[in-house]
Amino acid sequence: MPNKVGFVFGVHDHQPVGNFDHVVEEAYQKSYRLFFEVVAAHPKVKLSCHISGCLWDWILAHHPEFVKILRPLVDRGQVEMLSGAYQEPIFPIIPEDDLVGQIGKLNEFLHKTFGKMPEGAWLTERVWEPHLPALLARAGIKYTLVDDWHLKGAGVPEADLHGPFVTEHLGSSVKILPIDERLRYVVPFKEPEETLAHLRHIADAGAHQGWLPAGILVDDGEKFGVWPETHDWVYVRGWMDRFLAAMEGAADWVEFLTCGEYLARVPARGPLAMGTASYSEMMEWALPPEPQRVIARAHEALKAAGRLEEAAPYLKGGTWRGFQWKYPEANWLHKKMLRVSGKVRAASAAHPKSKVVVQAREALWRGQCNCPYWHGVFGGLYLNYLRHAVWRNLIEAERLADGVLHGKTPWLDVVEGDVDADGHAEIIMEHESLSILLRPAEGACASSWEVRARGWNVLDTLARRPEAYHDKLRAAVSSGTAADPGAAAKSIHDLVRVKEPGLERYLTYDPDRRRAAFQDHLLVPGTAREAFRDGTAARAADLLGLRHARADGGERAGRVVLRGTAQAMNGELEIEKTFELAKGAPTVHAGYTLLRKHGGALRAMLAIEWNLGLLAGDAPDRFILFDGRSPKDARAAADGEETAAVIEAVDGWQRVRVRFRFAEPVTVWRHPVWTVSLSEGGFERTYQSTSLFFLRTIDLAPGRTDRFGFAVEVETA
Repeated sequence: MPNKVGFVFGVHDHQPVGNFDHVVEEAYQKSYRLFFEVVAAHPKVKLSCHISGCLWDWILAHHPEFVKILRPLVDRGQVEMLSGAYQEPIFPIIPEDDLVGQIGKLNEFLHKTFGKMPEGAWLTERVWEPHLPALLARAGIKYTLVDDWHLKGAGVPEADLHGPFVTEHLGSSVKILPIDERLRYVVPFKEPEETLAHLRHIADAGAHQGWLPAGILVDDGEKFGVWPETHDWVYVRGWMDRFLAAMEGAADWVEFLTCGEYLARVPARGPLAMGTASYSEMMEWALPPEPQRVIARAHEALKAAGRLEEAAPYLKGGTWRGFQWKYPEANWLHKKMLRVSGKVRAASAAHPKSKVVVQAREALWRGQCNCPYWHGVFGGLYLNYLRHAVWRNLIEAERLADGVLHGKTPWLDVVEGDVDADGHAEIIMEHESLSILLRPAEGACASSWEVRARGWNVLDTLARRPEAYHDKLRAAVSSGTAADPGAAAKSIHDLVRVKEPGLERYLTYDPDRRRAAFQDHLLVPGTAREAFRDGTAARAADLLGLRHARADGGERAGRVVLRGTAQAMNGELEIEKTFELAKGAPTVHAGYTLLRKHGGALRAMLAIEWNLGLLAGDAPDRFILFDGRSPKDARAAADGEETAAVIEAVDGWQRVRVRFRFAEPVTVWRHPVWTVSLSEGGFERTYQSTSLFFLRTIDLAPGRTDRFGFAVEVETA
């Protein structure tokens, strides 16, 4: 008789806030529905299941019959429902009250829908930090799942990785089930016999332990039908049926158990001290490109020496919070979320029974959905529509909370402080319809321009920056091995596919860390538009790195003056920028004063950059007008040069018009910002924004001054 082993099997199903209906519909039809229909045909199979609240919202709106498929499986004990945080945030990076509240909401939903209060919770992206046991215990959660990688990094021997542990914080404990990394790569990409062989290895290795070891696998449900080629492999070619039948056929030594059943059977060992961790790939993705390359080279060297398996767990990579350093756009999104959460809490404290506060809290929680806060092998932060959905919800939550806090009286605030925790003070100018973030330490640029009536951050974009996986694209193109969509089912970690030919031509990187508005570039005369677009143009001075000092704003609310000095062509150039925002007005008046303090005459070209996140560069309802006329190519994604005094960017989908008014015509350069990123379907090109550059010739003798300005108006008609 073979040694016995448990098989704790399950799925985690999730679709991000803001995903397209047709994408979620395809996932439902190709994976979620079929998966449980096959499971229902194998009544001896048991599994645990987590479905995120945002996916539940979509299912109940579009396919309420899914509950009728799932409920009988739960009633007969075949499926155990796992809780989690309702809108699938990363647990450690949202405020504690929000986390406990989100878990409580999903607990209540599952109890009401299936009649059972969950005891276990899915840990979003398995991002673990040591303080979480206290929060999980506070939310009524008794156990969660992490990767065996977490335990290996804590020094747990391989032989002990197939059972439960307990970990604690300040005396509050939670049980831990480690997900088997080997099973993650085998299921569903290999034949069932490989899973059985691995389970037999676990059984034999644990025979002397005195407790039932288990192969534990709760993983993305999208692997079973949504990832490339998996629908055909899993269902059409019958892998799912073969897999479950093979497990049932080994019932004399393989026992299906839910997470809860296994924990009731096998005592947890502890106390386990786990450090900050996630799954191994995530910890590498959180690093900048060069450290990722260092880890890859170390892996190759260890593999060649036959030492990789024993040493790899201690090459831990970074931590999830590294994404906030790697991508300043993600950091500001996160700090914006924290600021909005604080406003919602203040509104709740002032008016605890307000229905508006409840609406604000729900919008805030939707704005905490994890997907656009990071990027790995999935689109995440690079997908503009996911960023837009989170921004929309955060802006709506803030609008509602401010409405409670300020009432109906018109108001205007100018707030100064390090609001994004980057070590530099920022300035927020805001009233009931507009909120603007100025960055004095980055040339007094604006990185956020929020239109509250539409829930739109006009400046939501992403800089073009190198990614470690760009090396794979270049190598595959060079060797001719890049594949079009198709071919056999493989793990997305192994794919090198391109969604369109010629993507390597878009691997252009921005010299600046951020794309923003009022981002000033001093260029040498005669600079070609194409060279500037491609980031190869020479600059007469680095005005983006100019650190402006706050010079005014305290006496007159709504007026901010920032001043700094730059070295430009062997002399000093003093720059003063003024921003004025009146109560209730949708218009900002920006003024520039340039003074040549020292050195010879300054002859250069000033390019004032604006980035408009119009979401769809080729859509017919997204276009640019010049003095009311449509150019030959008005698309947001068009590339060219125009001259006008009034430039209008129109977003017909959101019913917003951003208008720039100059006193006299200016030359305008424009080009789309395309990024190349990796998603589960392969390498793809994504429109991020339309860049407009307003040009002014600078010809200043020593001691001479140049003054000019323009207005930016947002019309929501």
